[in-house]
Formats: sequence, C-alpha cells, structure tokens
Amino acid sequence: MKNFQDKLVVITGAASGIGEALAHHFAKEGAKLCLTDNHAKELERVAKDIGEAVLKTYCFDVGHYPSFVKIASEIDKEFGGADVVINNAGVALGKMTAEETSMEQFEWLMKINFWGMVHGSKAFLSQLKAKPQSALVNVSSLFGLLGIKYQSSYCASKFAIRGYTESLIAENTVKGFSIHSVHPGGINTKISLNAKGGDSAFNQIFHDKFLTKNSPQKAARVIVAGIKSNKKRILIGSEAHAGDFVSRLIPISFINFVQRNFMKDLD
Repeated sequence: MKNFQDKLVVITGAASGIGEALAHHFAKEGAKLCLTDNHAKELERVAKDIGEAVLKTYCFDVGHYPSFVKIASEIDKEFGGADVVINNAGVALGKMTAEETSMEQFEWLMKINFWGMVHGSKAFLSQLKAKPQSALVNVSSLFGLLGIKYQSSYCASKFAIRGYTESLIAENTVKGFSIHSVHPGGINTKISLNAKGGDSAFNQIFHDKFLTKNSPQKAARVIVAGIKSNKKRILIGSEAHAGDFVSRLIPISFINFVQRNFMKDLD
C-alpha cells in the first residue's frame, strides 16, 4: 500500500506505546481509525488527542474470539470494512524461569499475545482480501528471532506470532493484499515495567537495558514505511537488524553473546 488517505486502519493495543504512536501516525497520513484496547480511560484519552480521525473505539479482551468477530462484523457493516489491521496488543511476565512460570501465567500471556493476534487475523482476513489494497500487520519482537533466559513464555508467544504470520505470507495469493511480521528491538514502552509477576527491580533493569533505544514514534514510522514498501519482515532498531542477521548465521553463538553481554546484570 502506498497511500493511507481515507483508508480504515484497525489497531489493537492502541492506548499506549507503539499502538498509540501508530494511531497518531496513521491519522497524519489521512487514515480513519478504529482503535481497541482493554484500558478504557487510556483508550479514550488517545482518541480524544487524535480527534475526528477516530471513527470508533472498542474496549475488549483480544483473547476473546467472539468479541473480535463481533467487532469485525460491526466495522464491516458501519464503515465498509478494514483496509489495514495491526495486531499490536501484548503483555509480558517478569523474571521467571520456564520452571517457575505457572501454567496459568503462561496461558494468560499466550491468550493475549498469540491468540489475540490469531483472533484479529482470522476475524478480518475476509474483509482485507476483498479490498483492492490492504495489509495485515502482526507485531512480534526481537525476541521472536532469538530466545533469552527468564522470558520463555514471552519468547514462545513472539516466535509463534512470527511462524503464524510467515505461514500466512506463504499462503497469500491475493494481489494487493500484503502481510507483515514486525520485529521491534528496544522500544521505550512500559511493557516491561507493567510486567505481571516477578521482581520489579528486574523489570526496571530490563526496561533500562533493552527498551530505551528507540521511541514508539520511530517504531511507528518504520512500520508505516515497511507497509508502503511491502517489506514482509519489518525490523525496528539496530539491535533487531543485528539479531536478525546474526541469528540466521550462527544462532547458538549469538544467543551466548547476548547472555554474556546483555543479560549478566539480570541474574
């Protein structure tokens, strides 16, 4: 897609971070917006800040598929369907080994990160494929390219997003419909600070060490540019580019390098 003027863009997790930045960026591009999140007050704040470009907001849990289907149907009937869908909503857990992570915690994270992305993709696929120009964008992570310790469930969800999205890319034969897997590196959002469980000191160190290199606004610019240039894998930040390149060549050595140089303070 080269032009977003009057296109309808649906963004999940739009109340903060990359989702909020994307909403502002698409509004500047002339798009119309339907924004979703499960934090009602913050979602309404974002909608108010953006103004008339926001057609409607939806406060719901992306892990609940029937709600997603209902919203997709409403958007189709009220606005003629979505042109761009960005599955961005995500959560994290604090410092936990795979053994320490309970099944309840693992399932909670996967329900939002992975199943929320699957739900959004499936609910909107038919709308997107019916449009002459459209895009599906699923936000994975640098940690969808490599695994790190204490984040096994988060890495699992982001690897799963990447695998699912790359399969969709391989299956797609619809002209004008593009599908993108997004891999942000260190983006200065609150996802780590708001992580569920674990040690708050770890969450702060992880945020300071990994998540302050790039702004959400930069991430939004790179994502929008990636859609325009039809990049299947959109990498954000030098660490994401390095991780993608080196992990393809020497994946185990790269993981060991990350552990030695970046994770040592987290033990």
